[in-house]
Amino acid sequence: MTHCPITPDNNRACSRATEDQVRFEYEPQDYEMRKTHTGRDFVATRRDIFTGKVVERRNVEVKSGNAHLSDRQREKKKKGNYTVERRDPLFW
Repeated sequence: MTHCPITPDNNRACSRATEDQVRFEYEPQDYEMRKTHTGRDFVATRRDIFTGKVVERRNVEVKSGNAHLSDRQREKKKKGNYTVERRDPLFW
């Protein structure tokens, strides 16, 4: 695995690249990805194609490299419906 250089600007850019990568993995699976900033990165929603009703909703947190979950994120993960996607960006 490759790791992002450790500087604040590179860390933010690496995080954004990783989030984009995960978003592009979810969208072909018919998920609507809504960016949030409260203890998770995205809310992924899948709708029934005929009725438009939500059939699945999950909270997605994206981590790159060996980044750790915050205390709040760990608590949310324990409650369920919280997915942690760990990736290293492809183009970094």
